[in-house]
Amino acid sequence: MSNIEKRRELLKAVWKFHSVLNIIWPKPGVPVMAGSSTFIGTGFFRSLETGIKEIDRMLISFGLDQEIQKELCDFWHVVYLLYLRLKVQKRLEKSVQVDDAINLLYLASGVLYNRIKEISFITIELAPGLSDVEDIEKLLYVCNWGQKKGAIKEIENNIMSEMRALLEKNLTSQP
Repeated sequence: MSNIEKRRELLKAVWKFHSVLNIIWPKPGVPVMAGSSTFIGTGFFRSLETGIKEIDRMLISFGLDQEIQKELCDFWHVVYLLYLRLKVQKRLEKSVQVDDAINLLYLASGVLYNRIKEISFITIELAPGLSDVEDIEKLLYVCNWGQKKGAIKEIENNIMSEMRALLEKNLTSQP
């Protein structure tokens, strides 16, 4: 498989992961917040782990220079750690922190998708009727990150910091 084909397959895997997150994502500003924990332990939630592992495997064979590969792998590793933290949360205990974590995972997968497109100069075609990952400006807006604009790599670093901060908190406790 050529590097271009690998990158297209990686973009498809990230898009699928992002699409699953879109189902459970609590959409900031929507009155029905603190409800994404109900998806913990469901098939939707378990499919995220499959997606994380698939994306991780693909990132390792991405076919770019080592610096970019390390950047993307390090970023995705923090996504995986946050997923693992969410995986052990109580399903029926509503938590704003769980919603914040799901929001960060949604944002992170969208940023990864946009970063891969940025460094690869490729796009993929999706099946008709399926939504694409938002461009970076819209993604930041819908995830309530509009105030944190910048280069995608800088945004990536900010998201990693936010994910690490959440990892240090007890996600089940209310603020």
